[in-house]
Amino acid sequence: MEKDSISQGIIYQNNNQYGIFNHVSPRLSDLEMKIVKSIPKGGNWKNIPDDIESVRVQKIKINGGRTTFYGRLRWDRPAYTINTYFSRSGNGCFIHPDQNRLISIREGARFQSFPDNFIFYGSKRAIYSQIGNAVPPMLARAIGLLIRPKNFIDLFCGAGGFSLGLEWIGAKCNLILDNNKYAIETYVNNFDVENTKIIDEDIKKIDIKYNLKEFKNVDLVIGGPPCQGFSNAGKKLLDDPRNELVKYFIDCVKILCPKFFIMENVPGLLNQDKGKFVKEVQREFNKINYNVNVKVLLAADYGVPQLRYRVFFIGNRLKKPTFFPNPLFHPRGINLPNYVDTMAAIGDLPPLRAGERFIKQNDYETRHTHPYQSYMRGLITFNEFYMELVKKIKNKYKKIKKMGYTTLDHYFTF
Repeated sequence: MEKDSISQGIIYQNNNQYGIFNHVSPRLSDLEMKIVKSIPKGGNWKNIPDDIESVRVQKIKINGGRTTFYGRLRWDRPAYTINTYFSRSGNGCFIHPDQNRLISIREGARFQSFPDNFIFYGSKRAIYSQIGNAVPPMLARAIGLLIRPKNFIDLFCGAGGFSLGLEWIGAKCNLILDNNKYAIETYVNNFDVENTKIIDEDIKKIDIKYNLKEFKNVDLVIGGPPCQGFSNAGKKLLDDPRNELVKYFIDCVKILCPKFFIMENVPGLLNQDKGKFVKEVQREFNKINYNVNVKVLLAADYGVPQLRYRVFFIGNRLKKPTFFPNPLFHPRGINLPNYVDTMAAIGDLPPLRAGERFIKQNDYETRHTHPYQSYMRGLITFNEFYMELVKKIKNKYKKIKKMGYTTLDHYFTF
């Protein structure tokens, strides 16, 4: 029996799969198409002619706005942050560099470093949310290499970007928790996870002590609890109901007693209430005997073709200092490979028109011309992808020899 799944951009027929998963471009209204056509590569709302009558554009022109609004990507640069609204032309820099359309779901996933065999499930809105909220797997991989956990628990797991990065380095997930049914559907269809290791419930509605007790002393607990970080006069910031999920995450760490934990959030959290919120979070972890360090990381530094900043709290109860991964890429290629740009990220994917989905019996119509594309297609490993780029940097070998390292693998701690 044939099942046509529009949101996934693929045909299922007699259990055979044809096409590229999720390569679907959002529809554009006539007005949106006029706007998109008026914007050159690297351009934005400032390039939209005044004779295009759009209330929103006129408001931005009067009041000002981010340079990423109505932005068109450039082939020679990484993407800007892929948020949950990359189906909307005015909410960021999501217009394809050449084609008059917004980037597809698969292209958004590529910018987040999800490989092509990772399939997203649910409504279109749900899929955009899953991709935009995810921790890029390649960034998660880089952080995980510092800890090298054998096992972990993923709280607020979403589609599983963090889990995927950790699985790439050999870690095994012991338990996932999320109350988003579509995110759970995506997770269980992409990972080998037993039903007994899934809690698809609101963390506020379960007995966390009872549900988590069998997983005590796990190597690592990860999670990105939603948080607004607003202040209530006269109250501890963590007592604000809008911040309670962070408090639940801390409680879970207290119950599970992992060797390490990693908590991820938006970088604006550092500035909430003049930094008091972050200090309060650190104090709460200190109370349960965890050394904690906080740092904003840029995903592009670790191979993700996206200028995405996120703050990470990393803690351990082993009385050891906490470190963060050194960058593997550089914006100008100084002693490291260049950032992965838009051409490398999506240049091999078949062309689409606005509102079109790619369904062909051959998976790809174009060759993979960059190691990142080969990596996304599952043709090479991360190490092979990275080494292909490192080999192009002649000075790298001299630097490694001077530092006393005997092999590239030793230097980059793969």
